[in-house]
Amino acid sequence: MRHFSQYPDAFYRAAMDHILQEPLPPLPEDLWDETGYALARMRMRARKGGAQLDDTVKEALFLALWSAARCASPKAKDVRRRLAAKAALRIGKNVPLKDRQAYWNDRGSVAGCIARLLYRDEV
Repeated sequence: MRHFSQYPDAFYRAAMDHILQEPLPPLPEDLWDETGYALARMRMRARKGGAQLDDTVKEALFLALWSAARCASPKAKDVRRRLAAKAALRIGKNVPLKDRQAYWNDRGSVAGCIARLLYRDEV
């Protein structure tokens, strides 16, 4: 699934500019499920700025946007959120541990955007 790569960086930046106007969501009550854990991790990573877009970031952002889109079925919405959470947790996994902090310093705004989208009901 590489649908995310068909959109230009300008699409992702415009979406982030719009979504980042909202306040960060509160910490979820259930940190043990994958979506709650991903939301908490993205909130933590959102402390830094930066909006570098590589393929793993674009995929996670695309899936987070898709998870917040209107959906007829609550079950399908839950599946979308879990896919977005898994993609968010994959960001930076291929970066060596010694370089990971610098990597995230350049992607804090993206993390904040994903946190807001995982918390949202609809875009």
